[in-house]
Amino acid sequence: VQKLTKLSARYDAILDATVTIVQDSPANTPHLIKSTVVLHAKPKNFVGTKTGEDAETILRQTFDAVERQIRKFFDQIKEPWEAPGEKISASGEET
Repeated sequence: VQKLTKLSARYDAILDATVTIVQDSPANTPHLIKSTVVLHAKPKNFVGTKTGEDAETILRQTFDAVERQIRKFFDQIKEPWEAPGEKISASGEET
């Protein structure tokens, strides 16, 4: 909950979140836990999924993965006049 609160305070585009933690099929691997975090935001949603044995660690890693996605996205739109992968020189020409 603290990680989600910090993320929503830092990025006001986050509308809500869905967190799912499930145990893998007992027949397959009863000790594995799968964590999925979906942050619903404008203009896109961010999804992280991790699998492991310790629920607390897996959940933390899932939130870290989503936070990396958010940082990468906001870094790309920091300068809206530049499309991702496209640089514009000082003279206004595409390079």
